[in-house]
Amino acid sequence: MRIPNWLSIAIAALFFFYFALSSAPLSDLLGHALGGTVVFLVCFTLFALGWIGGGDAKLMSSMSLWFGWSPDLLSFLTWTALSGLALTVALLLFRALPVLPLGLGKASWIARLHDRKTGVPYGVAIAAGGLVVVYQNFPNLIAI
Repeated sequence: MRIPNWLSIAIAALFFFYFALSSAPLSDLLGHALGGTVVFLVCFTLFALGWIGGGDAKLMSSMSLWFGWSPDLLSFLTWTALSGLALTVALLLFRALPVLPLGLGKASWIARLHDRKTGVPYGVAIAAGGLVVVYQNFPNLIAI
């Protein structure tokens, strides 16, 4: 359950590459930087308190660059929270099973998810939140 640094760096770098190629005015960059910075400061605080992992904080911050200080950022945060809630409930139900059914324990990652001492892989919820907002804005980009 680790989010590699290169992933967050790549997401941020791709934003700046995209922005450089876009026809958006340079002043728009300020709104994107503000959104990413505010999310970073909140996530860094949550990380310092031990409530979230460092990879989650970096991933949330880099993805927030794409949405900027806009309603899309609030939508991203809301969908991420809802996805995280659904994931947490699903994991609690899964972990309530005394034994893994159908030999699922043979897959080490499933056995690790079943372990009650393991946290919630929140990167999945962050990615889901981002995908929902991208789909809302560009429904033809992601064919579901």
